[in-house]
Amino acid sequence: MHAAAFALALPALGTTFIGAALATHATRLTPRWQLLLGVAGGGLLLAAGAANLAIADGSTLLLFVGVPGYFAWMAWLLATGVRLVRARTADRPDNA
Repeated sequence: MHAAAFALALPALGTTFIGAALATHATRLTPRWQLLLGVAGGGLLLAAGAANLAIADGSTLLLFVGVPGYFAWMAWLLATGVRLVRARTADRPDNA
């Protein structure tokens, strides 16, 4: 049951991940390597989500395809967050 819950969330997360990577790159918030990481990680999540019945039956597909997609998502979120915070502090005027 636990693996099935993750498997059902994978397609939505993968689609969101790809969309966010495309949007942030289109607005020039992130460099090209973050776009590639986002599309590759989202593709891994979509691929694992397409086999959600196999994952629910105990397949190791989640381990070898889904987990790298999750790690790519976390790395992308961290890198994008750091980039956005740095951009925000660079735009702030110095009042001190």
